[in-house]
Amino acid sequence: MKKIVIGTRGSNLAIIQANLVKDAIELHSDYKVLIQKIKTAGDLDLKTPIRKIQDKGFYTKEIEKSLIDGDIDFAVHSMKDLPTKLQHQFIIGAVLERQSPMDILVARKDKNNQKLESFLKIGAGSIRRRIQIKNLIPNSKLFDIRGNIETRLKNIESQNLDGIIMAKAAYLRLSREEKYHQFSINEMIPAPCQGIIAVEVLKKRTEFSDILKSINHERTLKTAMMEQKISNMLEGGCSSPIGCLVELNNQVVSLNIFISDANGDNQIKENYTFDISQENLFGQILQDLKNKGLNKILK
Repeated sequence: MKKIVIGTRGSNLAIIQANLVKDAIELHSDYKVLIQKIKTAGDLDLKTPIRKIQDKGFYTKEIEKSLIDGDIDFAVHSMKDLPTKLQHQFIIGAVLERQSPMDILVARKDKNNQKLESFLKIGAGSIRRRIQIKNLIPNSKLFDIRGNIETRLKNIESQNLDGIIMAKAAYLRLSREEKYHQFSINEMIPAPCQGIIAVEVLKKRTEFSDILKSINHERTLKTAMMEQKISNMLEGGCSSPIGCLVELNNQVVSLNIFISDANGDNQIKENYTFDISQENLFGQILQDLKNKGLNKILK
């Protein structure tokens, strides 16, 4: 039997995501799929706060090396961990249908059903989450959290936190049962491509085109490409935290954008609704954001 080898990180969440891709491939082809665990810099360095990590390939570089070396055929990632611009030899071959893109605040047991403003000790890693939760609860104290999802959830008790912020998609895929508050889009705009599982492949591996096409969720891919384009437009590889969510309804696009400087002193939060066929759309959005202070944020 023909086989495909998938490379992924070794956390429970990463393995669950790889198995979702494995099941999709085996359903649509006669390939046998094997999963290979690969340790990345992000798995080995559990001390550096997420907000201080500048390496775009912190969670992906070693997996991409295995693609180049031919040890694996596909790499499966949480798409928000990938650089918004891949190296020239790689492409996103497919994405699975997006699960919830939203962020949630998972509560300590005795904080269940309490008002959001009562959460004063909160675990939050990314600058994007830290700034937006400070907007909601200005007197909250924030704590860095690292490690896999299970480790982060244990931090609630070990660090006596009121709760931690995490992606809802990760929580759902791990079938967790803790109570949580789901942030609305007005409360917290998620990271670009949050909730999307991506299959990365070498561009030259065209023999897999049909398989990748069969498992790809086209609407999710369109959404992801737009979110990445907007992130690149906003210089998303720099230290400025960016939130971006695109929602497609036939030809109508709803776009929510958040961008801030690293300290949260200058922020822009905007919603746009437009027809997908509109000309020079991104140029118009960029100009509007510049009118509202984008250059001051990016300086």
